[in-house]
Amino acid sequence: MNKYKENPIHFDRIKTCYDIIVKLYKSFKFKRTSIISNSLILYHKYYIYNLFTNSQLFNKFNDSKDFSCISIVCFSISMKTSNYLMKIDSVLDICYKNNILEANIEDEKIKIKNMVLDYESDILFSLNFNVEHELPYNYVKNIWGDASTKILEYIKNNNINININNNILNSGDDSSKLKLIKEKIADILNYSFLFPFFLYYNSITIALSCLNIALKSFKIKLNIIDIISNHKEMESISMDDIEVCSSLIDEMILSKIKKVNNEVQGNNINNINLKNIMSINHNSESNDETKKMNNINININMKISDNKNPNKNEMFFSKKEK
Repeated sequence: MNKYKENPIHFDRIKTCYDIIVKLYKSFKFKRTSIISNSLILYHKYYIYNLFTNSQLFNKFNDSKDFSCISIVCFSISMKTSNYLMKIDSVLDICYKNNILEANIEDEKIKIKNMVLDYESDILFSLNFNVEHELPYNYVKNIWGDASTKILEYIKNNNINININNNILNSGDDSSKLKLIKEKIADILNYSFLFPFFLYYNSITIALSCLNIALKSFKIKLNIIDIISNHKEMESISMDDIEVCSSLIDEMILSKIKKVNNEVQGNNINNINLKNIMSINHNSESNDETKKMNNINININMKISDNKNPNKNEMFFSKKEK
């Protein structure tokens, strides 16, 4: 964390990486937004690995072409772990069409392809092929029934106005209030991947911390521990951890986003605006996806997706997935 505080370039890089990943995500018209989250986790792990091992490869993050290739590989691996298997040539074609990469001649495209394949191997080896990640979205989904009941009760007893973008909802439309609050939680959960909190905090703590921040933003003073009292899998979580994690998410991410928003003065900054493409409901698939990964041989997938696929279709699924 000190490294990130000392040099703002670290945060700028993850925003640039996010830009590339979202552009690819939209190009492929995927619906599993966990692909974005997993891509960012892979990027963080690889980035920090090179940062703290003083690897010569770390200098490659300064090169725009290398940086783009690294981001593309993180997205490609995330696709494979979600059972979206695609030839590397097809992925690169999408990159060229969307100006993520530039190559004017065939020889240049061959060099880029080799670079991508080299980075794929290096990323997987540096992570010991550990590409399975638990995401926090399902934990919010699991407690939402209890949370929504307590939220509505608190709003009614304390006459709280729910105000988002100057839209005050103080009528009896409970579903609209809950929808706005839920969207706020989803936004903060998504923003949390702009910093590698997952390396220190488990997914439950991150999920509850984002819930905590969202409730405070609406001046809803509920005790998170009371909300999760009926959920045994969360018994070990302390309010102190939630408060510390909440403050770090605010300091390391949300305050930076707010600062950028103020500086841009209404300009649409796609590199940090996740709201329009992510939601808790979509990400409820994340745990199912990670379970499926146990049935996937990542080595076989890499070989298939490279050159050994006889099928002419760009995308294909395993027999189990069919």
